[in-house]
Amino acid sequence: MRENTDNEIIASIEIAKVQRKKALRRMIIGGIGCIIGVCIVLYAIHLFMTRSWSFVINQSDGPTAVFVAGRIGNLPPTIICILGVVILLCGIFMVIKSGNNDK
Repeated sequence: MRENTDNEIIASIEIAKVQRKKALRRMIIGGIGCIIGVCIVLYAIHLFMTRSWSFVINQSDGPTAVFVAGRIGNLPPTIICILGVVILLCGIFMVIKSGNNDK
């Protein structure tokens, strides 16, 4: 009888370890999602404020340099901002969902 109880305790400890690893993994992924979402939203705000973009192709010098610049409307920054908010909310949801569910 004693041996059976010990096996049950060891099994429950192993289950708890696996659950904690999953929770930690979800927290890390959620945290990274939050950071990426905030960066995307800040970039969209930057685009709203400047309303322009530029692109320089490296490895070019002097007269062979290629420089492209343009003005953008409100649609691309809006789409980028919505995408950033969705990623941020998914990250927050994963962090909250990964809370300790031990009972």
